[in-house]
Amino acid sequence: MSEEIHDTVEGLKIFRNLDKISPVFCIATSQKLYNQLAEIFPKDKILLNKNAVNLEDFDKVSDILPEDIQSILKQGKPIVGYYGAIATWLNYDLLNKLSKERPDYNFVYIGSNFKGLSRLKNRENVFYLGEKDYKELYKYSSLFSCAIIPFKDGEIAKATSPVKLFEYMAVKKPVVCTKDLLECYGYEGVFIAQNEDNFIEFVDKAIEGITK
Repeated sequence: MSEEIHDTVEGLKIFRNLDKISPVFCIATSQKLYNQLAEIFPKDKILLNKNAVNLEDFDKVSDILPEDIQSILKQGKPIVGYYGAIATWLNYDLLNKLSKERPDYNFVYIGSNFKGLSRLKNRENVFYLGEKDYKELYKYSSLFSCAIIPFKDGEIAKATSPVKLFEYMAVKKPVVCTKDLLECYGYEGVFIAQNEDNFIEFVDKAIEGITK
């Protein structure tokens, strides 16, 4: 729970007064959030319910290529993709280093812009395709060579269980994550990078089809 997240102001007021409100039951989507609740309430009042995916929404193939990605595909370069909030909690130093050092890859970003888009360097291999309807996401992610979840280090990353992780896996794409995304550990085909150079190395491996 952070003031950095655009829609949690009211939620923070509630979170900071949970001991006074005394809710009947609490649900946490990550281990870190569960641990925070366990400092206030007995465990029989808390449920750890991590995020997941509706497989039928992603484990399928579309015969129609989205128009706005067709010209990118025609370049024949591997596509490194991300969808979700283009927000302040992403690591833009890492993303800009990645697009600079890998000009032979194309980088595709999809999602709502929450004060983040201006931080991405405007390069020939960087593409922002705007917001997409949830039902259209698989048409894009299925075309990625590699998917990324590039959060900056910090408490937001540690408390986040990214729904997109499971959606990426549902379309059978390797995923590269930054190290503080604790909920992303322990899955086959998911690389956890310890630093920027390691992240770039894992993107290379993911694109090459190396699984470890």
